[in-house]
Amino acid sequence: MRDLHNAGHRRLIGLLPSKKNRGTRAFESLLELDHLVHLEFDTNVSSYQVQNSQFKYNLGGKPRRYTSDVDVVDLDGSIEIREVKPDEVVDQPEWRDRLQAIEESVRSQGHVFRLVLESEFRIGWRIDNLWLLYRYADWPRQTGAREALLKLLPEGREALLGDVMHGMLDKSYCSGHVLRALFERELLCDLIAEELHEGTVIWRSEQ
Repeated sequence: MRDLHNAGHRRLIGLLPSKKNRGTRAFESLLELDHLVHLEFDTNVSSYQVQNSQFKYNLGGKPRRYTSDVDVVDLDGSIEIREVKPDEVVDQPEWRDRLQAIEESVRSQGHVFRLVLESEFRIGWRIDNLWLLYRYADWPRQTGAREALLKLLPEGREALLGDVMHGMLDKSYCSGHVLRALFERELLCDLIAEELHEGTVIWRSEQ
């Protein structure tokens, strides 16, 4: 991993406590941070490394070096080299040329390269809701809590988030179990359309 610094740049630098990686992962911007939380929620992602791989490429006849934003490891073990950027870069010729040269270099060395644009994961309320659920990703499980939760929401039925949370409290279980189940996708809801609230409709996953 390259050293993180912001000399001459106005960048946010910090560490995300990663559930998937059982450790921390660095970020240089809020955009990168939101993308990491998106990865934490993606059930197809096994793990990921930040700024882990370097590639040499040529641009305008000059040799350059590229460091990946994120190396994503899928459940099948395949690795995808990702570059995370705001949507507007696709309209900037200098960035298009640079990213094309980078992609050609990465692919020539047998790797998969993917440009991930902001609009692919910052959709509606999705990221705001993921941040809420992420706070409950490690919520301690009480004995019998999962079974009680599933009884409150039988398969094939829908319920309101607030009703299920109050139902857990009535059974002497913390309502945080419901939000953890949403993060782990045992329960599902529409994360994009609106901010999570007591009237949000939830249902059981078919997994």
